[in-house]
Amino acid sequence: MIICFYKRQIEVFVEQNWFQCDMAFKRLKDKKQKEVVFAIMNKQNNKSSCRGLKYSQCVTNILVAFTLLRVIVNQESVEMYYRMFTRVFSLIEERLQVVIHWQHLHGDGFAAMVMDMDTKQLPGECVTNMFLKRC
Repeated sequence: MIICFYKRQIEVFVEQNWFQCDMAFKRLKDKKQKEVVFAIMNKQNNKSSCRGLKYSQCVTNILVAFTLLRVIVNQESVEMYYRMFTRVFSLIEERLQVVIHWQHLHGDGFAAMVMDMDTKQLPGECVTNMFLKRC
């Protein structure tokens, strides 16, 4: 398991209300390896094709994916996801000296994690225990 991020990316990560977690199958050349991406959708201004137009006529808000961190894995299993989530959140806490909280458990912190409909990603009891620091 390889976890990749810049400090500024995880600083942005912990400021979010929600984030998305997706597995990409086609980005890596080796078919045995997969990339798990933690990301958010961020609004940005599109200033292209503005020639001859007023600024207010050519600026539109568009959504852009912003990658918070990437994890390279060589398997896809409940255990892998458990180890990945545990390690990712431990690393963030260690590097930023913060405690990860979830609104439904602690009253503050992340409200949601959006993910694929993959039964391996969220086996209820184990993930809940991980967030409560009991695993």
